[in-house]
Amino acid sequence: MCLKDWISMPEQYSTIISSAAIRKNYLADLELLQYDIMYGDQYVYAEEGSPMKEGHMYMGVKDAVISQVTEQYNKTYSIYGENFTKQSKVFINGEKQKTTFLNNTRLDLKESKLSDGDTIMVAQVGSSNTTFRTTKTYKYNAGTLTEMPPEKDAPENGRQAFVVEKEEKEKMTYSEAVDYILDIPKFTKKMMRHTRKLF
Repeated sequence: MCLKDWISMPEQYSTIISSAAIRKNYLADLELLQYDIMYGDQYVYAEEGSPMKEGHMYMGVKDAVISQVTEQYNKTYSIYGENFTKQSKVFINGEKQKTTFLNNTRLDLKESKLSDGDTIMVAQVGSSNTTFRTTKTYKYNAGTLTEMPPEKDAPENGRQAFVVEKEEKEKMTYSEAVDYILDIPKFTKKMMRHTRKLF
């Protein structure tokens, strides 16, 4: 029985899982189901539709705002604004800079240099370098900031983390996914004994 056949009827999930628990390929079937949901063609949602609709989630509540950039006496820079957090990172010309968070209104750049014509922006960045929200982008010129127009295809602020890169990763075919999962080394005897105890 293939994945597409046994996941097409949601009301039978509990029966399938309990009867599949005694099947030899139970774990491989679960991995196949996981692949289908996360990376595959999502056959599991064929009849009922996806439980989550795209576009309803936003990261953060308030937009960070840059109000001014000041060069300090020691040739470092301070970014002043609103709603900065410890996850705020300054980007100059699209490159992330080493940023020191002082408080929700000030960020310091101790190692960066700004030149006339550089663009500057602050982003809320997660631990895996995922951008969650950004400020508007500004052009720096002799200590003053000029707001730049937004990029043509830029996602709505707060939706950056959910936007799929244009460079789509190559998807596996269904049969390639099955072959891949079947080639995964079997669990150790200890893990199999533990799994049997659960059922």
